[in-house]
Amino acid sequence: MDMERWLIVLRQKLVDARKSRDSRSLEELSMVFTLLEEIAIEERCHLDFIEVIIDLGYAARDQSIKTEWANIIPSEEKIKEAMKL
Repeated sequence: MDMERWLIVLRQKLVDARKSRDSRSLEELSMVFTLLEEIAIEERCHLDFIEVIIDLGYAARDQSIKTEWANIIPSEEKIKEAMKL
């Protein structure tokens, strides 16, 4: 499975966890996105790719800490666009 597909699968898990208000899954996803962000920065990946990972991470963190405002989850199209760069 390639990185694009992995991110889309993780995105769907995030959508499902937010709908079901699954705090544990949201915390776990937040950790995954934090690790991916660190790796992407170390590897000097394209900025659009890093921004998608950051947005996914914020979306997971916002919901897991129950903020009134939750970050918008990037669309599958945005993920695909970021992966093409």
